[in-house]
Amino acid sequence: MFETAQVRNKTLALDRVCRLEAVKNASVIDHQLIFINFIPTAIYNPEHCLTSTFALIKELNIKPEQIVFEVIETEDVQDIEHLKNILNYYRSHGFKYALDDVGLVITR
Repeated sequence: MFETAQVRNKTLALDRVCRLEAVKNASVIDHQLIFINFIPTAIYNPEHCLTSTFALIKELNIKPEQIVFEVIETEDVQDIEHLKNILNYYRSHGFKYALDDVGLVITR
């Protein structure tokens, strides 16, 4: 699906829909970590792109510390500073993040 979305310039929309669906499906999980994959290049501005995701998490009463946003392993991140900005944005809102290939959850 993501390859087709990329060809049709719809990666941003598909990534957003997948994140929101993952949050909805995770709402029944209590007291466990919830891993949600994301594509860093689909988030051009964290303040704008993650608003609906954060609002849904709040609406569903999911604790931010339960959520681990995970950079997908297939993503070739060219702009490390942009990735750092996204990860810092997640962290500043109480979420965790992980690097899929590394398998490490960073909680600072």
